[in-house]
Amino acid sequence: MFSDFKDFMKNVITSRLFVLLIAFIVMSTALIQRLFVLQIVNGESYVDNFELTIRKEKTLKSTRGNIYDCNGELLAYNELAYSVTIEDTYESGSEKNALINDTIYRACKIIEKNGDKVIEDFNIHLDRYGEFEFSIEGTALLRFLADVYGRAKIEDLKYKEKNATPRQVIEYLGGQKKFAIGAYDDPVEKTTFIVGKDMTDAELLQIVTIRYMISTNSYQKYLATTISKDVKESTVAAIMENLDTLQGVDISEDTLRRYVDSEYFSHIIGYTGNISTEELATLSAEDDSYILTDMVGKAGIEQVMETYLQGRKGKEVFYADSLGKVIQTSQRIEPEAGNDIYLTIDAELQKAVYNLLEQKLAGVLVAKIDNVKEVNKTDVASSKIRIPIDDVYYALLNNNVVDISHFGESDAKEYEKQIYQKFLDKENRAINSLMTELTTTATPYNQLAKEMQVYESYVTTMLSSANTGVLLDSEIDKNDDMYVNWKAETISLKEYLNYAIAQNWIDISKFELDTQYSDSSQIYEKLLAYIDENLRKD
Repeated sequence: MFSDFKDFMKNVITSRLFVLLIAFIVMSTALIQRLFVLQIVNGESYVDNFELTIRKEKTLKSTRGNIYDCNGELLAYNELAYSVTIEDTYESGSEKNALINDTIYRACKIIEKNGDKVIEDFNIHLDRYGEFEFSIEGTALLRFLADVYGRAKIEDLKYKEKNATPRQVIEYLGGQKKFAIGAYDDPVEKTTFIVGKDMTDAELLQIVTIRYMISTNSYQKYLATTISKDVKESTVAAIMENLDTLQGVDISEDTLRRYVDSEYFSHIIGYTGNISTEELATLSAEDDSYILTDMVGKAGIEQVMETYLQGRKGKEVFYADSLGKVIQTSQRIEPEAGNDIYLTIDAELQKAVYNLLEQKLAGVLVAKIDNVKEVNKTDVASSKIRIPIDDVYYALLNNNVVDISHFGESDAKEYEKQIYQKFLDKENRAINSLMTELTTTATPYNQLAKEMQVYESYVTTMLSSANTGVLLDSEIDKNDDMYVNWKAETISLKEYLNYAIAQNWIDISKFELDTQYSDSSQIYEKLLAYIDENLRKD
């Protein structure tokens, strides 16, 4: 028996499998020992070293140069101020949108509670009636829509994207596929996501604005986005007290551009503002350090001497952990201030000439005003033309010198309320007369009274505007006989609009139709209701 065991062991030892087994045991032992050293003995130090290998680079803004007159009198300068900023330091995941939206919401509430304003640097705003409205039009609007929908060129925009209303843009950006600003109607089943749920339109617009600005900086994660500028000390204190619950939010030192006696020099010096996409492309050709958060000259000397005034940015290289917390700064290059500019104008002389010219113009105006509604301007030399007082009132109202919205407020004076009531009465009569034309009378445009012609022209302009997008200019056949007749003013607006509906020149998606397959008369009724509603809000 012993000899059998001895033979067995001899066979095992001399076999190839035994050699492989020994090699496997040796390698396993070495691997276990190495894992023990890595995880138990040196685990903590390796984790620290791993965190320090997350290297990031941050741009440091430069200070814009000052502007002086020929005598060294300061005309434009920078003033130190505090801003509330936010950085995208959130880890990717299903809860990221909800977390960052909640942080922005709470930060905005703190800012407003202390009497400061949240930044409104967006191409959509709320009008005085609380409706979303585009701040731009034409090519600039199309470029904005292309950016929103992720199209490289304007020509790549789809039909619905190109004709999107301001509210549709807001709902797209606030939707689940973008920033997910809102909540599900049923938190358990999560079937329908409601954009802006439990928010006002103003709150929704604030969050959309800030999220959109953050998204434009997404290529550089540690580039801070400004939420509010030039905030009060009370706001600074409140934000600092809540930093532990406001991830990514911080207080930063910033500079604001200030102008001395701007009413005298604004047309010469100009002003600054946030850089646009088009300006970024142009300026980057001269200096590739420009980024989408820069403030640049928009007009006057500020614009012409932009690269001279701008200065040179610095940079900071640092290491951060996975949550974005800065652990160590390894390199810092300080920014260089922009160059100062000395103009050839004399500030005191400019002010004196401005005041003299203003007094002269005021004197000429007062001497030419007559207390009448209209004056006869035919066969009268231009030097003898009189100015009716009504034209003066219209100029004051059209240029917002007089705030007519105050007339309808509770603290308005009695005479302001009386004027406002007369305005409402006149507005009601005018809209009713217009609706009569659009429903029954249908007088050809060239046979209308001048006042009604103005009303109907305004209606077509409103329907064609980018903010409504009801009358689709891109779909209209300019050679169509009906369109030609409308332009020749030989048909009524009622005929033109009904024909536009029949030719699909009207975007019926703007109306809430009772059924999916509404006939032209039902669509026309909805169009009239839309016109009436918008005229009363305008």
